[in-house]
Amino acid sequence: MNKVWQIAHARREEFFKKFPEYDRVVLQLLYNRNLRDGEAIELFLHGKYEDNFDPFLFAKMEEAISLTVEHIKKRR
Repeated sequence: MNKVWQIAHARREEFFKKFPEYDRVVLQLLYNRNLRDGEAIELFLHGKYEDNFDPFLFAKMEEAISLTVEHIKKRR
């Protein structure tokens, strides 16, 4: 089976210059994930877990929690 590799576009040099405090590899990964301004980068790298992720955004999360609690109570 042949694999087709897709390589992300290289970031612009201005992006490296804008954030000299970060390694170039880290900046490339951030750029690839469309994190391109200081606030988004700071939140992604140094924010609190609660700031970046809300588990209740998953479909049927409340149902899953209720089922889990039910099984714990029944010791299954």
